[in-house]
Amino acid sequence: MKEKKRTVEREEETEQGQNPKGGRRNDTRGQRRERLGAKEKEERKLITQTIIVIIVTESEAQEEEGILRQMVTREKGRVLRNRDGRKKEDGF
Repeated sequence: MKEKKRTVEREEETEQGQNPKGGRRNDTRGQRRERLGAKEKEERKLITQTIIVIIVTESEAQEEEGILRQMVTREKGRVLRNRDGRKKEDGF
């Protein structure tokens, strides 16, 4: 039994994003699409999630810090003022 060898022609993109055989343009800006494996996709996903967690944690910390500052200034007996200089009331 003879095995037939298949020849597979691959149309690879050049740096300009054109098909060298004269077909349609895939990418007009000269950018090559990056093909990622499953491992790389998972790594990128984890990095993105980590960044989001850091941002959320930082904003929550700043928010809590602001609340604590308000409490401290009240206890010290300082008069809290609005941006325009008028006194703030306790209700905020």
